[in-house]
Amino acid sequence: MRIDIETWKDVVSDIEEYIPRLIQASDSVSELMYDQVTPDGWGIVAQMLEGYENFYKSLYMTVEDAKDHDMALFEKLNKLVVKFPEQFVSLQQELEAGNHVAVGDMMKYEWTRLLAEVSFALVESKRGE
Repeated sequence: MRIDIETWKDVVSDIEEYIPRLIQASDSVSELMYDQVTPDGWGIVAQMLEGYENFYKSLYMTVEDAKDHDMALFEKLNKLVVKFPEQFVSLQQELEAGNHVAVGDMMKYEWTRLLAEVSFALVESKRGE
């Protein structure tokens, strides 16, 4: 066991509280992609992508720790966490191709949906406690 149950619950709670802010940021930053992106705008997009990556890393470790603390939540979240690398690849491909509108759409719809699914799984797990 990497971390104790109380620490794990705190991390899960932190993730749950962070998701709405990440969804809101994703929605806002996506709007930058529908127009000519300025150098400052690219900096904001880069921060958003870093935020996605950091969230994924935290979620991945939390899901791994769930094996020790909550198998039902592990099963729900594990089905979602495997979708993140696919999203990163798609996002990178669209960025490299210069498809800014597609990147904006992915951020606005696909990333926010995936984050909402994670949030829903966390809320549902609390109901089962």
